[in-house]
Amino acid sequence: MLSLVYFLDDSGMFTALALSAAVHELGHFIGIVAMGSKVTGLRLELTGAVINYNNTKVSYLGDAVVALLGPLFGLIFAFLTAAASAYYEKLLLISGMSFCLSLLNLLPARNLDGGKILVSLLSRLKSEDFAERIVIVSSCLTGFAMLVLGTYILIVTRGNFTFLLVGIWLLLDFARTSRNL
Repeated sequence: MLSLVYFLDDSGMFTALALSAAVHELGHFIGIVAMGSKVTGLRLELTGAVINYNNTKVSYLGDAVVALLGPLFGLIFAFLTAAASAYYEKLLLISGMSFCLSLLNLLPARNLDGGKILVSLLSRLKSEDFAERIVIVSSCLTGFAMLVLGTYILIVTRGNFTFLLVGIWLLLDFARTSRNL
């Protein structure tokens, strides 16, 4: 399936997204190793890659660092490719994709790096149960904000539904996880 998408993509969007995602996940991998843990699994989902690791050896602060390193590597990569685009213009697409992927992942929603950072820090300060409840509410608010923004952008642009899809995905995840409240 991936090879078919790559073959049919003349714009380079798939390649830019795949490269940006790989750099992002490399940041997480380096963080996991730096925290003294090991990767126990990697799976590709519709919304991206998920790296599993033995976090029993990692502190809450270490978990936050691991979550932060993905977007941080992505932002650094975005700025480097933007600078290099002066010599090769097609790098701007990769830069933009990496920048957007990094910012999206910093949103404080449960299945994004921002939500993992929030859970780790709040667990360290208060408790895991408190942190989980806060991130579920944060996911709902973030999803609703993205839904409103996505609707506005869809109306104004008459066709860009990207933020709307992100909002729907975040709200569906909220609905799935809020049953545990």
